[in-house]
Amino acid sequence: MTGTRLWTMLLVGCLTAVAGNDVFDYYSFCQEWPMTECEDAAASHDCQVPRNLTGWIIHGLWPDTLSGPDPAFCNDSYPFNDQEIEPLVPRLTVEWPNMYLASVWDNFWAHEWDKHGTCAMEGSPYIENEFDYFLTGLKLRYVYKVGQMLLNAGIHPSETATYSLAEVTAAVVSEVGVLPEVRCAWDADRHAQLLYQVRICLTPSYVPIDCPAAAGSGVQYTEACSEDGILYPVRVHAK
Repeated sequence: MTGTRLWTMLLVGCLTAVAGNDVFDYYSFCQEWPMTECEDAAASHDCQVPRNLTGWIIHGLWPDTLSGPDPAFCNDSYPFNDQEIEPLVPRLTVEWPNMYLASVWDNFWAHEWDKHGTCAMEGSPYIENEFDYFLTGLKLRYVYKVGQMLLNAGIHPSETATYSLAEVTAAVVSEVGVLPEVRCAWDADRHAQLLYQVRICLTPSYVPIDCPAAAGSGVQYTEACSEDGILYPVRVHAK
C-alpha cells in the first residue's frame, strides 16, 4: 500500500460518509506548479516565486457540481477575516501562497474563502468556519503530494525533457487510484506547453473519485494538455 493511499484511509476514516448535499457534488482540489503559474501570469501580473518554495502549491479547494454552474460566493454575511487563520499563516505562505507582488498579502486567501470557502462551509458538515476550510486544504496537500507522485514515476523538472499526458496521469493514478485532471499552459517563448495544474477530485466526505473532466464527461476547458510534449519547467523565463 502506498503512503498516499494509507494517509487517504486515515483521513477518510476520521469522517462519516456523506451521501451528498444541496450545494455541490464534489471537490476539485487544485495544486499547481509555481514556475508555470508565474510564467502564465507574466503578461498581466508581477509574479514572483518565493525562494522558499520548492514544491507544488495549493491553488484552491473548490466545491463543484456535475451539472449546472458551480457554486460561488455562497455567504456574503461571512467575509474573510485574516485573524481567524492567523495560526495557519506560516504554512499558508509556503503551501498556499500569494505570488502576485502588487496585491495585498492576504488578497488571494480572501478570494478563495469568499468565492469557494463559503460554499464548502454551506455544504459540508466538516467545514464550519474559515479556519476549517484552510486547514482542510493544508491537510489534503499533505496527503496528496503531487510533486512526490511525479518524482516516484521518474517525472522531474527539466528544461529539456518532456513528458506525455498519459505519463503524468499514470503517476497520479498509481498512487491515488483515480483519474486526475491535468492542465497545461502555453509558453510562446519556449514554444511548448508547460505542466500547470493537477486537480484531484473528492466526494464531500473526501473520498477520491475520477475527475469528471478526465473521465469522459465531455467537459472542455481552455488549459487542456496535448497528448505529448509537456515540459515541467525548472525556472521562470525572464520577460
